[in-house]
Order: sequence, then C-alpha cells, then structure tokens
Amino acid sequence: MATTAGYLARRAAQKERVRLLYRSALKDTLNWAVHRHLFYQDASDLRDKFETNRHVVTPPFPLLRLSPFVALTNELIICVL
Repeated sequence: MATTAGYLARRAAQKERVRLLYRSALKDTLNWAVHRHLFYQDASDLRDKFETNRHVVTPPFPLLRLSPFVALTNELIICVL
C-alpha cells in the first residue's frame, strides 16, 4: 500500500511539474511572438512537442535539477499529463 501511495504522489508531482513547464513555455512563446497569429502556430507546435512525450512514465534525467527554460531550450521535454 505504501508503494502505491508513493507512486501516486510521484505521479501527481510529475504532472504538476509538467503543467508548470507547459504554462511557462506558453507564456514565453506569447512574449516572444511578434503577432498573435504567429503565436497560435508556435503554441500549436509547443503542444505537439508535449504530446509526443505524453505517455513517458520515467524521465531519463532528474527533472528537479533543470529549470523549465533549460529543459525547453534543450528540447528535453518530458510530459506525463
């Protein structure tokens, strides 16, 4: 029972990290967009990057050590939603 609770806690923490990473990346994309119609395409591309890693269960690196900006610029987006 303790392992199940631990697993669920880690999974919830991972979901929260991914949510914050996605939100931060979306805000940065909006800040760098010159026009709103360009932002929509960039936001769609960003969502596609997150969706490609949607079913990854274990990240290949510790996410706690990377800031959202570093993770995004290195294309190391791990997404478990």
